[in-house]
Amino acid sequence: MTVRQGIPKNLHQGLTILCAKINPGAAPCYVPIRALPGGGATDCFLNVPKQIAAHGGSMVHGWRITELPGLFIEGEFHGIWISPAGKHIDVTPSQGVESETLFLPDADKTFDEIAFTRRDNIRHPLKDHPTVHAFLAQCEAIYRYQEAHTDPRHPRLFTIKESDYDRLLQRKSDLARQIAMIP
Repeated sequence: MTVRQGIPKNLHQGLTILCAKINPGAAPCYVPIRALPGGGATDCFLNVPKQIAAHGGSMVHGWRITELPGLFIEGEFHGIWISPAGKHIDVTPSQGVESETLFLPDADKTFDEIAFTRRDNIRHPLKDHPTVHAFLAQCEAIYRYQEAHTDPRHPRLFTIKESDYDRLLQRKSDLARQIAMIP
């Protein structure tokens, strides 16, 4: 089961706490999504350079903020395009039905395509519930497992024991089902 998160509809205390964890002093902003034709939904660091090559402009690194309302909020490392006219646009297709991204700029972090610099999502619980905490901990465990099993010669590949990794994913799926039942 996949937990369907969306873009926060308002700027609330949990969002303020998450943003302060990620980049103190920076303010999130809503950025329109104008998807690059043929762009991958999880490939912002490939989509933005293609947009720059075709139309000029530059990239801003930061965090795409999503939430499961009332349960948790999460920042995913992300890049958006700045047009030559200075407009901020997310050229990566939405994974849902959103027409905009909530974006928190972070000039201190960049993505290196050669080294394939991965960054774990940064999460904050909005509800103090054991299942929420367990789900967030499981997301972090999966990231740590991937990092520990990254092939140093091919940073996009993992050298994993399928049964171990499947167990981690199954636990996350079980917790996602439980989260869906939290009132």
